[in-house]
Amino acid sequence: MHLLALFAPISASFVVSETWNPLPSIPIAPRQEHTTVFLPPNNVVVIGGITNGTQSTTSIVQSYSIAHRKWTSLPPLPIPLNHPNAAVISGTLYIFGGLAQTNTSWTAVSDSWRYDAKRKTWRPIADVPNGGIGSAAIGVWDGKIILAGGLQEILLVSPYTQSTVPNVHVYDTVTNTYLALPSAAAKLPDARDHACGAVIDRRFYVLGGRERGQLTGKSSVLVLDLDYLDKGWSVADGTMPSPRAGLACGVVEKRVYTFGGEGNLKVESGVWNSTEVYDVETDGWETLGEMKVPRHGGGAVAVGGKIYVPGGGDVIGMSPMSYVDVLIP
Repeated sequence: MHLLALFAPISASFVVSETWNPLPSIPIAPRQEHTTVFLPPNNVVVIGGITNGTQSTTSIVQSYSIAHRKWTSLPPLPIPLNHPNAAVISGTLYIFGGLAQTNTSWTAVSDSWRYDAKRKTWRPIADVPNGGIGSAAIGVWDGKIILAGGLQEILLVSPYTQSTVPNVHVYDTVTNTYLALPSAAAKLPDARDHACGAVIDRRFYVLGGRERGQLTGKSSVLVLDLDYLDKGWSVADGTMPSPRAGLACGVVEKRVYTFGGEGNLKVESGVWNSTEVYDVETDGWETLGEMKVPRHGGGAVAVGGKIYVPGGGDVIGMSPMSYVDVLIP
C-alpha cells in the first residue's frame, strides 16, 4: 500500500540489533487465527480465534496488562469467531464480523459490535456489508475504520476451497454507517486475505496476504491515499522479500514490521521465521534477524516502540500456541 516510489527499493540483510523477549503465556487455551489490538491505557487484547482445530472456534477475549505483566478475561464475544476483524478508536474496541463455525466450513458473518467498557458489555453496531468478511486488512484514520479484502468462507471438507474477496469498506464510528466509496477505491487491485494493514501519514498500506489458499502468498504492497480516494489504489515499487500471508505486523514510527506467516516451501513447518521491515518513506525493505519462535495466523501490536506478538501457529495449517513475546527493535 504505497504510492509509486521516488526511491529504489532497499534490501539489507540480517541486522541483529533487535531483541525478542518472552512474556507470560496466553492462559486458558492456546490461540491462533485470532485478532490482536491495543486497548488503552496499557492492554494488549487477544480476541476470538481457534484453540485446537477446525471445530474449536472460541469467543474468548483476554487482555494482557503491559504494566503488570498479567492476563485477565474480558466479556466473551456474543458469538464464537475466528479471523475476527477488530480496531480501536478513542479507546473503544470495535468488532466487524469474522468467520463462524459450521460443521463443514468457516463462514463469514456480518454481525458487529463495540465494547462498552463501563458496562462491560458488547453492543451491536451496523452490519458489515455484502454478507460480512473475516481476515480483512484493517486501518484506522479520522474516526473511521477501513476493512480491505478478506475471506467469506473456508470450506473444511473437500474441495477445501477458500473464498477471497477484493471488497473495501469504510465504517464511520460517528454515524455508525458505512461510507459510499469511489469505484476506484471500493476494490483492491487484487483480492487478498490474511494481509497486514497500516495507516501512516494518511495512506493506507496493505502488505502481503494470499488468494484462495496457504501457498499463494503475495509480496506486493498496495496503497490508498486517504485524502484522494477517487484516485484509487496504487502498487508500491518495493516488494516484500518473502511472499507471505498469515503474517503479523506492527508500526513503529514510519516503519511496518512484519513477522512470520505461512507458505514457506523451504522448511518442513511451512512457516516463515524472518522479520521484514517496510519503510514507507523510502519504499524499501530491510530483513532483520529470525523470530525466536516462528509463527503464523496470529497478530501483533506496537506499543511504546515495542511490538507484542501473542499466540499463532508454529506449523502450516492449525497448530495454536500460547507463546507470547515482544520485539524491541
